[in-house]
Amino acid sequence: MAPSFLSFASLYSFYLRHCFTSSGLSQKSINVGDETTIHFWAPTQLRQSKPNLVFIHGFGPVSLWQWRQQVQFFAPDFNLYVPDLIFFGDSTTKSSERSEIFQAESVAKLLETLGVEKYSLVGTSYGGRNWRKIDDLMLPQKPSDLRALLGVAVSKPSLLMVPDFFLNDVINKLFAENRNKKVELLSGLTIGHDGSVNISPLQQDVLLVWGDKDQIFPLEMAKDLQGLIGKNVRLEIIKDTSHDFDDGGVYRLKLSMLSEVREPALL
Repeated sequence: MAPSFLSFASLYSFYLRHCFTSSGLSQKSINVGDETTIHFWAPTQLRQSKPNLVFIHGFGPVSLWQWRQQVQFFAPDFNLYVPDLIFFGDSTTKSSERSEIFQAESVAKLLETLGVEKYSLVGTSYGGRNWRKIDDLMLPQKPSDLRALLGVAVSKPSLLMVPDFFLNDVINKLFAENRNKKVELLSGLTIGHDGSVNISPLQQDVLLVWGDKDQIFPLEMAKDLQGLIGKNVRLEIIKDTSHDFDDGGVYRLKLSMLSEVREPALL
């Protein structure tokens, strides 16, 4: 592993932390019970006049790497809460639970502990199954693995042409830590485990954003999910976009629709 001063991933993480702190967030850790500790970013100075917005990262890098643009965009108008899910970053548990339901319950306990009673929620890419050996895809161990992930996750994977030492640095920084625990998380997914999906309809307004060229979760799944969630869901399809939104500006534009949301919502 390269020293931090020679590691692009470490240097970029430093830049990302600066982006979060300059947006008025500070990082903390709280025990939410059941020997579970959640690391998260929250407002350094809470503004009661602002609505609350929670960002839940997907199955990949920690929240710091997934929400930089959105944090900078929404911080002026919202109190932002950005947790790391269990076994990502410094969030951990001694519980044997591994399901996405346990992840959701842990985040809910965090917000309850913080006294955050009303909030809108933005989430991305966690839960459900569409690959037989999904851990081989989602948890790359060598450059060829990461190239395979990028090949299906983004429509214009610029990292496919970079040297192996660069990709190894990214793997060591973003995917190697707690890998065995993350494999357990993938094995513990319950939604879609037996080929069926049972989701209770939601009463909240829901904005569902999907790339039309998503190879991990094809667009047909978005339409099925729209029907399962309930009547208050709106599906927004981004053209020429894969699983991870390639153009941060487009993603940010779509998320900016939430700027008018003042009632609890789910994305």
